[in-house]
Amino acid sequence: MTLDEYLNQHGAAKKLSDKTGISPPEISRLRTGKKKVTFQNAALIEFGTDGAIKMETMLEDQHLRTVAGFIRANVS
Repeated sequence: MTLDEYLNQHGAAKKLSDKTGISPPEISRLRTGKKKVTFQNAALIEFGTDGAIKMETMLEDQHLRTVAGFIRANVS
């Protein structure tokens, strides 16, 4: 699921902002692709969406996607 799909299904960026600490304007920039998703924001979004959006789907860098997958596989 993408950030756009999640927000379309679950409501305004304000709700996700409250869960993640990422400001609504920043969520909007991430949603539209005006700003790249950092590793930290990807982690916050995954946890803030209860895993509905996976970190790997938001990260462009292959090495960061690999690290995110490793973390998921080894943390319960």
